[in-house]
Amino acid sequence: MEWPAHSQDGCLFLAGLGCGYYDVLVVTGAGAGEVWTDYTIGDGSFSMSAPDFATWYGRWLDNELRTALRGAVHKALDTEGPAPSALDRYAHLFEPEAMGDRPSSASVLVDLALVRLSQGRRAEAEALFDELDRTSTDRGYDAINREDFDRWLAQYPSLAASHRSRQRPPKEVLGHYLYRAETTAAGATPPPDAERLAQHRFEAVRKTLAANPSAPSATLSLLADDDSARVREALAANPAADPQLLAALVTRGLARYASDPDAIWTIELVARHPHTLRELRERLLRVGTDPRHELGAIIVRALALNPSATKEELTPLAGHEAPWVRHGAGLNPAAPTELLATLATDPDLHVRVGVGANPATPPGVLAILGRSLDTLIIRAVAGNPATPVGTLREIASRLPCHYQPARAGLPLYVSHLEVEETLRHHPALPPDAVECLVQPWEWSCPGQPDLPPDAPARAAVSNGNTWHPSYPAAMAIAGRELVYPWLPPDLRADILADERTHAVSRAQHSDTPLPVLRGLVDHEDAWTQGNAVQNPSTPVRYAVAAADSPKQPLRAAAARRGDLPPEVLGGLANDEDASVRSFVAGNAATSAPLIARMSEDGSHFVRKAVANHPATPPAIVERLTGDSNRYVRATAQRRQRKDALRRTLETESPD
Repeated sequence: MEWPAHSQDGCLFLAGLGCGYYDVLVVTGAGAGEVWTDYTIGDGSFSMSAPDFATWYGRWLDNELRTALRGAVHKALDTEGPAPSALDRYAHLFEPEAMGDRPSSASVLVDLALVRLSQGRRAEAEALFDELDRTSTDRGYDAINREDFDRWLAQYPSLAASHRSRQRPPKEVLGHYLYRAETTAAGATPPPDAERLAQHRFEAVRKTLAANPSAPSATLSLLADDDSARVREALAANPAADPQLLAALVTRGLARYASDPDAIWTIELVARHPHTLRELRERLLRVGTDPRHELGAIIVRALALNPSATKEELTPLAGHEAPWVRHGAGLNPAAPTELLATLATDPDLHVRVGVGANPATPPGVLAILGRSLDTLIIRAVAGNPATPVGTLREIASRLPCHYQPARAGLPLYVSHLEVEETLRHHPALPPDAVECLVQPWEWSCPGQPDLPPDAPARAAVSNGNTWHPSYPAAMAIAGRELVYPWLPPDLRADILADERTHAVSRAQHSDTPLPVLRGLVDHEDAWTQGNAVQNPSTPVRYAVAAADSPKQPLRAAAARRGDLPPEVLGGLANDEDASVRSFVAGNAATSAPLIARMSEDGSHFVRKAVANHPATPPAIVERLTGDSNRYVRATAQRRQRKDALRRTLETESPD
């Protein structure tokens, strides 16, 4: 549908669909009476969803009834209670022909089968399971997209190693209710009629059997050829799996991997299994270190985690170039103490976290790690059963003032409250340490250093806006100089070692001392420099200088400054980079004449910013409603509606 001058004019809102989509009733024009769905926030389109309101409303009511009945059916099956009383009356709503444009989808067949099962018509439910088995598979719910997988494997091996979809396929939901008794039998000790269960049609039955340590060896060997990756993974993780079975899983997994990337997780589980013989581990190491092979760091890290690995095997892995391999060696309880002591000084944060969580780490090393300023490391030490009582007491006493550096882009984030929760569950935590946890925001914990009156009590850290308590000196580093010299030597060393990790946080916060900001403006990292230039506490002369920088992040940061001189903003309005010009167009300090000139910019990002600018004249906003770009048009139209609403509110009486 072509966009009219005002896309929502002549429409009445009916219902929200989520994600900014909604249904509207057309009330004027040639399409009056029709119901359309507004997708403008997504791909910018409209589409007709019903020819009239009655049709749309009937479908909406049917969907609401289905939703309510679906929940009631699941509850009845879970509790093995009677079917909902209204089910027979409305069961026809689950028939495929009542489902509109998706009569053959897997979820429709599952809903209908569960209704039949709840009505006591098991044979019909099993027939629908057969139809589902013929017309759909679990691929797309559970398998990894091969292109994405290869990219993760090349760039982020840790993400590839941990990424598995947890959404239950529709077939699995149905099978859970149809074959609940068989699944329970597969997990029994010992499982009855194991050979028959190993050939069961439902994957969850075979998976449960494969994970059962009491299952017969012959049955487990039979499952090694199962078509399901989940079954083979359960088999590879079975503590009763023998070396011959594990070797067979590796051989078949390597053969399968070319066509089935899910096979890597079976190989990974075998690589970390304690019953995997050294000969097989050496074979897997050759596969993992072969540059022609894709499995790489995933297999090598699993070998580093193997509790049966020897010192000779772990030593080279502790020096591996991939941090997550070293992290695995640091987590391994079989790692020798001298190796753990070396890894405790590793430059990578997560390697030190692994050493802190390892119960084999010597108490002295744990004591040093417990004085870290990073709460990821502190939480690992706080949860380690081998951590000495003195270290637990010291962590508890310092907890309200730990510093959390920013680590942009990492999936892990730990606050001091999570450290406190971990400490609370430690069985060896002494009573005086527990008293410290009762008042986590107080500064009266034993061991707190005396601070001068002018020292700030808190510092803003993490990703820009989150506040956490900290040692004041953490915000007071200029280059390699400490402003507060009374800190203990180990804390000074930690601050210096982690200076890069929290440079961006210090550059962003308005309370950062001026000497620090001056140093950050000249930081080697352009992103840190840009944040320091944009900081309102940084003198404007640094932003003026950044406006002439060859680095785009610095010019973009300068363009955001509201106190930038008009002539400098005018120069940035001609910048070769469209994002810099768009920041000028969005700057509240930009003059109306400059805004008028930028309204004709060749980039739609700039024109969109102009449409949003509070100083843009109404005539220019009106012109932008007919812009060639749909996003500029939509922005200008929203701006007009907001201005009209604002004028209405200003003229209305208080009543």
